[in-house]
Amino acid sequence: MNVFESGGEIAFKANNLRTHIDMKMREGVFHSNGAGSFVELPANQYICYVDKLKWAMDEELLTLGDEIASSSMGSEFISVHPHQDSLNFMATTACYSLKDYIIHANGVEDIAVADAIIYPDSGIVTVQKKAIIQTLYGAKVLADDLTEYHTFTNASVDIISAHKYTASGDYTYMDAMNQKQQIFFKEIRVGEDTITMARGDVETDKPFHIDSKFDFKGSLDLFADRKNLIFDGYFMANHSCELLDKEWVKFRSEIDPKNIVFTLDEKLYNDEQDLISTGLTMSLDSTNIYSTFLSRKDRAIDADLLKASYTLAYDKKQFAYVIGGPDALSSYFTFYDKTCKTKGEGLIDLNLELGQINVTTVGSFTHDMKNQKKEFEGFFMLDFFFSKKAIEILAEDIYNSPGDGMFEFDHAYSNNLGRIVGEEKGDMLMLDLELKDEFDDFPKEMNHTLSFTKAKFKWDNINKAYVAKGELWIGNINDRQLNGLLDGYVIIEKGRNSDVLTIYLLTEWEDEYYFQYKSGVMRSWSTNEDFNIAIHEVSDAKRKAEPKKGATPYRYMSASEDVTEKFLKSVKKKY
Repeated sequence: MNVFESGGEIAFKANNLRTHIDMKMREGVFHSNGAGSFVELPANQYICYVDKLKWAMDEELLTLGDEIASSSMGSEFISVHPHQDSLNFMATTACYSLKDYIIHANGVEDIAVADAIIYPDSGIVTVQKKAIIQTLYGAKVLADDLTEYHTFTNASVDIISAHKYTASGDYTYMDAMNQKQQIFFKEIRVGEDTITMARGDVETDKPFHIDSKFDFKGSLDLFADRKNLIFDGYFMANHSCELLDKEWVKFRSEIDPKNIVFTLDEKLYNDEQDLISTGLTMSLDSTNIYSTFLSRKDRAIDADLLKASYTLAYDKKQFAYVIGGPDALSSYFTFYDKTCKTKGEGLIDLNLELGQINVTTVGSFTHDMKNQKKEFEGFFMLDFFFSKKAIEILAEDIYNSPGDGMFEFDHAYSNNLGRIVGEEKGDMLMLDLELKDEFDDFPKEMNHTLSFTKAKFKWDNINKAYVAKGELWIGNINDRQLNGLLDGYVIIEKGRNSDVLTIYLLTEWEDEYYFQYKSGVMRSWSTNEDFNIAIHEVSDAKRKAEPKKGATPYRYMSASEDVTEKFLKSVKKKY
């Protein structure tokens, strides 16, 4: 049955409906004949599958749906607009005015669009001519329809087709402590792959807490198929140490509020585009060692002793911020903000100027900012040109008098070894040490002239020197395994142009060994005369190292017999 408007156009068309027209009552009643019964609404470019349709002729009003019948599923509205991809929804009832050709649908529980489910406020949906759905206000949007990760409330929604909508709305962010904060997403839309995506901004005048340890300002990106939001802007570590400045740190990272881990860029900048740093740093004039934590250096050219990046998290068990990664043997920096202490772990550059002496340091460097205590503990390994025979005599002496201590291959040793040889090889080597106290196959990476495998240096703020004194463990000399405990000193005094390295070793049998490098010359002496003879047996010409481009010339020679006596008098006063 076709019903025409005054202009001759079809107002609505009833297809396969049982019809009763009462001209006296001026109404028509239409009942469904089954699945093929529907009404066409050409002005709106919609069809509607109905159980019942009532036409009030004088009011020019259609009522679609049967409010009384409890078995009714409601009326299904389907768009036939060529660009709406059969957009559809169910309504309990609907009114259709033949005056303005607007569909007023009621009892609409939800509308599926793309990967989202849209819940109209009060179940009301209005469809204008040409299949235009009026903006929904106060709606709820659930995305996506499979994971149901995200919900927007109080949303304003424009439905464009079955695969496209735009919206804005509120979002509730809940942190690990179940604290709620509201975010307004000003742009919610469907991407090319029919996945809902959204962007919102955090108000700069109101602090946003990712959790109690991190604040944020900037934008947030949401993708419906991802559980976590992507934070794009600046975060600030909300630490409690007043000795370090707080900075807003530029970043973009996906954040899980239940397990907050920031992915950091290799270079970090604050909100003024200044480069910021995390780690241990030495001033250019070597007068100070200080810590940075997502903060600016005193001067950009100050030297990095240890740098950490990759990821940032707060460790609740340690009560500390931790930066490092991607694996357990990478460099790590830990900031205990309640006590204003820091600890760097990994390969450490002590910023030494020792000419052709090569130094490898790996271990941990701690800094107590309140008391200005700075300490390094770990492997301290030296390579320098020297009499092979003399070094072998030193090694033999230590082997025969290894001290009365028992070397512990502890967790720190395991980490340091792994950082030198690699994690997998390190694990295999540790099995050797646990079973036999030595390596079956000595690793070439540990082959150094002198390898102190447990040395503890303190930074002397007054004399500007690294000082290790007392127990010194030598793991090996070249490839000779020793694990010997000696008494003595290792001192590196920072100089204006070059540094001075002094090593004094005292064996269990009271043999003394002395090395001092200064301005390109290594001077050495021992109470073991065989050691001194081995040095003298080498001609002056052969005690000079091969010249290296840009490096200070190097040679070694004997020191005077009273050198250790003078050294000990001096060092005991000084350190």
